[in-house]
Amino acid sequence: MSLETIIRPYGRKDQEIVRHICCETALVGNPIDPVFNDREIFADLIVKYYLQKEPENAFVVESESGVVGYLIGSTHSNSDFGIVKFGLHAVSKILVKAISGKYKNSPQNAEFIKRIFRGGLSPKHPKNAAHLHINILPDFRNQGFGTEMLKRFYAQAQDAGLNCVYEMVFAHPGKTEKYFIEAGFSIFDKRPSDFFGDHLPGPVSTLCVERQLPYELALATLS
Repeated sequence: MSLETIIRPYGRKDQEIVRHICCETALVGNPIDPVFNDREIFADLIVKYYLQKEPENAFVVESESGVVGYLIGSTHSNSDFGIVKFGLHAVSKILVKAISGKYKNSPQNAEFIKRIFRGGLSPKHPKNAAHLHINILPDFRNQGFGTEMLKRFYAQAQDAGLNCVYEMVFAHPGKTEKYFIEAGFSIFDKRPSDFFGDHLPGPVSTLCVERQLPYELALATLS
């Protein structure tokens, strides 16, 4: 880990850069714009619940140039309800913009909306478990920052009395199920996914992957 780079708790001042990194990395590590270019609403859909309702479970990677990665997560038993509520609000904003013609010059947005409404069920997830979402900018990956954030979040999950943590991830030809199994995860459930449309060659699946706590982390992460 670089001496100039630190892991620290998320603060309100980090909100905009976390939202930016979310959109810069959401297409399996790449910018989301080819899939959906309304970054404001996309960030609402992915990170708003965690930053507003569980900021104590968020961490950031900060280098000399600023924040370059984040982990957001939940240790709350009622988080599913909150995430759905925030998600429905974001989707309603998408529909208003679509109906008003604000996406007429962005055909990918119309396709994204169609996929949202014809999308199948998400994978099932373990009960009474923590979950998280992690993203790091390309130049700072594979340097141990994700591992350090995971260690801190896992400790908080255990302090909350939880013995399982899960993540929703995408398996595709470039990163298959085998990758997650070799990283120490078990596959709890999986479903076919077309969230990214033709922008991610298939077949693509959404996986719910889990680890039992306590878990001894090596220097490898999902980032």
